[in-house]
Amino acid sequence: MKKVFSLRLAALLMVPLLAVSCTSVPRQGMSPQARFHEGAAANVVMHFYQWNSIYVTRPDTRENKFLPLLDRESVAQVLARPDVGHDVAVIVVSHFYTADQELELAHDWESFLGNKGFRRVVLLRAGSSKIDNVDGLIVMHDSAKLASTRQPSTPTDLALVTR
Repeated sequence: MKKVFSLRLAALLMVPLLAVSCTSVPRQGMSPQARFHEGAAANVVMHFYQWNSIYVTRPDTRENKFLPLLDRESVAQVLARPDVGHDVAVIVVSHFYTADQELELAHDWESFLGNKGFRRVVLLRAGSSKIDNVDGLIVMHDSAKLASTRQPSTPTDLALVTR
């Protein structure tokens, strides 16, 4: 009887230990505390699933009260609208991507949106919040943070930075 009780107690104590150990491991290169809190400043908010499955929630792109599912070219048309600011673009990405895929997506989005004139590109990991609320989501990539850590490599780059 004591053996059964001891085994049950040990199993019961292992559950919280395993849960804490799995959730406390940060994803590659990011702190678990890196959360986004600038949702009001975002000019564009998109939810990315694949390059042919993107929802744009800001600016409002609803058609007959429904968000259309867009591809890359359709997103480019939305971004070209005159009422769209080009300061901050936020892309919410599913948590199903690997760290390498996230890095590739960050590069692709930064290139795509940088060519459209955006100054800052932030990729966030999808959470359980409403689709139009990005505050509190985990930051996977922030081009502003990367730009602040880059050092000029040539005297010409240094001259551009100091101007």
